[in-house]
Amino acid sequence: MIKKNGKRILASVLSAALAISLINYKVDVKADIKQADKAIYQAVTGIKNVSAEAKQTDAKRYTEGTEPKSDTLKAEEDKQVRVIVELDKTSVLDEANKRNMSLSSLSESFKEEKKKELKADQDEVIAEIKKSNIEADTSDVRNYDTVFNGVALGVRAGDIDKLDDLDGVKNVYISEEFERPLLTSSDEMTGASYAGNLDYKGEGTVVAVIDSGIDYNHKAFTLDNESKARLSEAEVNKLIEEKGLNGRYYTPKIPYGYNYYDFNTNLYDSYGVMHGMHVSGIVGANDKEKNLYGVAPNAQILALKVFSDDLQYPTTFTDIWLKAMDDAISLGADVVNMSLGSSAGFSIEGEKYPETEMFEKARRAGVVVTVARGNDGTITDGNYYGVKPLEGNFDTAPHCQSCT
Repeated sequence: MIKKNGKRILASVLSAALAISLINYKVDVKADIKQADKAIYQAVTGIKNVSAEAKQTDAKRYTEGTEPKSDTLKAEEDKQVRVIVELDKTSVLDEANKRNMSLSSLSESFKEEKKKELKADQDEVIAEIKKSNIEADTSDVRNYDTVFNGVALGVRAGDIDKLDDLDGVKNVYISEEFERPLLTSSDEMTGASYAGNLDYKGEGTVVAVIDSGIDYNHKAFTLDNESKARLSEAEVNKLIEEKGLNGRYYTPKIPYGYNYYDFNTNLYDSYGVMHGMHVSGIVGANDKEKNLYGVAPNAQILALKVFSDDLQYPTTFTDIWLKAMDDAISLGADVVNMSLGSSAGFSIEGEKYPETEMFEKARRAGVVVTVARGNDGTITDGNYYGVKPLEGNFDTAPHCQSCT
């Protein structure tokens, strides 16, 4: 009972520490304006809404006797966009939530059968897409089954409605783009000193860090007692085989990692920013030589890299980090932390966002999900009138927030 209470306290401290420490302040006003304009354009219009508005404008021009801008509309509809396709059948986590159980309480045989059922369902939808007149890239498909039942792929923007109309499809979401996070300093804001006063140091806890990469050989990434670690090398290799995961085991401290953007096992941050390393240090640094400790020095860290090693691709997308989150929960993570470099924005009433549903599902299953909000300030930064968001407006206020 003491250990369980300790884990709950630690999860709360870890959640608050990560949320507070991941704020990043921007000084490049021009860059802020550019990012703000981009965020507003993507959030307010979206591919499907832009198409609808363009069609309405063309219809209006036609009734007024002016020539519709058909070339512009066609060019827009011919663009290939990344989409996430949610399917009707429930995910593995849905089944746990329906039973008011944690994911780990479900039998392995049940989870295995459920995953096979969902994969067959997903394959059937992909086959239907191939047979239809939908222009889609089915050569690079991401599959989700734990938190979310669905697939991600590239599709012609003008064919999104056709995709949405297929049997078995529940929703189609545009995969949003996120900037690579920059690194500043967390100073004394992490709460690690408070956590250090607790008897419980994270033994048996698994934290997934969805970020830019990590140096898994760093001397700060050690455990005091490897026998107390939840995920052993044998257990991880068994999970990789059973669940068809693409990553691998690294060390007792970093039992699993994968580069979800490049589909390889290189975890190092090629940009040299090392934001993921910074966050992982906040989570679980354990360097006795330098007396440097994270919030949970004996917790294990899943290093889930979602940014490319190719410098031509400085951003990531929802479908990429969503797969990392799906795997994290499949591996039994107690805490999932995500800190991406985008400004705090706003949601559109009536629109659906896959991350909202995913976070809520994970929370109901007892997983702490911590997301930095506003790493690049807010969407109002750099505006001509110098307007700042209200303190109470949590959609745009430049703070981080725990989604627990």
